[in-house]
Amino acid sequence: MTKEVVVTIEGLQLGENNDRIATKANGLYQFQNEKHYIRYDETIEGVEGAIKNIIKIAPDEVSIIKKGTANTTMTFQLGEVTSTNYHTPYGTLLLQIKTTQMRVEEDADQIDIQLEYTIASDESIISENRTSIKIQSK
Repeated sequence: MTKEVVVTIEGLQLGENNDRIATKANGLYQFQNEKHYIRYDETIEGVEGAIKNIIKIAPDEVSIIKKGTANTTMTFQLGEVTSTNYHTPYGTLLLQIKTTQMRVEEDADQIDIQLEYTIASDESIISENRTSIKIQSK
C-alpha cells in the first residue's frame, strides 16, 4: 500500500427510505504495531470546517475516530456491543453499536471493509446500517 490513498465510503441506512451516503477523499496510509491507520478529512455540505477522520484496522476490530464538528470513536467488533459518545454542535448522544457482520480483506494495493451493524440509544434501535469502506493506493 502506498502512503497516499483514496478512501471511498458508502453507507446504507436500512429502512423505509434506505438512505445512502457516499464519501470519497484523499488520505494518508500508515502501518504501525500490526494495525492499519488511514487519515483523511471530510467536509459536510452546510457545516463549517472539516472533520478529521482516522480509520484504525486491527486484527479483530475496526475503529472510526472523528474530530472536528463531530467528535466520536465508533468501534466495531464482531458480535460485540460497544458504546460511544457522539458529540455534535447540537448535543451529545450516547450510542451503542452492535456489529453483526464484519469482513476485512486486504491485498498489496487495497483494503476492503464491509460492516453491518445496528445503532441504538437507551436500548432502542435507531438504525440498521451497512457500510463499505475501500482504501486504495493512489
